[in-house]
Amino acid sequence: MTLGLWVPTLAGIWLPLGTRIALDESPRITRKGLIIPDLRYLVGDCQLAHITNASLSHPSRWLLNVGTVELDSACLAKLPQTEQSPAAPKTLAQWQSMLPNTWINIDKLIFSPWQEWQGKLSLALTSDIQQLRYQGEKVKFQGQLKGATTYSQRTGCRRV
Repeated sequence: MTLGLWVPTLAGIWLPLGTRIALDESPRITRKGLIIPDLRYLVGDCQLAHITNASLSHPSRWLLNVGTVELDSACLAKLPQTEQSPAAPKTLAQWQSMLPNTWINIDKLIFSPWQEWQGKLSLALTSDIQQLRYQGEKVKFQGQLKGATTYSQRTGCRRV
């Protein structure tokens, strides 16, 4: 059984009912990490997310580099309503305490139907501090969260 067959099946254990992931190309394990050429997250037959050219490694902390993420907001309404697990975190502090030390870089993040706001997203996450940078043609934003305190800077916003 290949990674392309068992990864979606295994992931399905944790995904909400009625959702699934699909891989058009099989992921590859290399000495440097895991390469995922193409991954789709579907709600029924609606493609909520399409991820291309992703790689996951662990040089000194988790590092996820992604070429493109396309999100279709029309599919959000199709997500099944489920009851929250009693074990699920309920506060921001509980969510933050669960974060592994991670860097996430997305070269092109596209929100449908708002493609004109596409841009590059970079996250640096620890349980203590979360940093976000977003840069597109029409908006540039960076923010930092320390505990429950937010620091942000917005520059270069233009109305269309």
